[in-house]
Amino acid sequence: MDASIHDRTTGITVECNLTDMQKELSDVVRKMIRATKDDGYMYTSFTYGEFHGYRNGRYFTDFTSEGFAKFMIQ
Repeated sequence: MDASIHDRTTGITVECNLTDMQKELSDVVRKMIRATKDDGYMYTSFTYGEFHGYRNGRYFTDFTSEGFAKFMIQ
């Protein structure tokens, strides 16, 4: 998902698919931001909480509103 300035989109919607990512999450979110136009939007949803780890064989990253805000400014 490498977008040039001319290929950028108005909006990106992602649900649940990001929960499986452990180390790649911040890289993917950065790429989503670069792929979105300056006046565009990005919508994601996560399970509410502060858990980071494996559940039923899958890795989950749960966020509170405050936790996601901190994650975004990293």
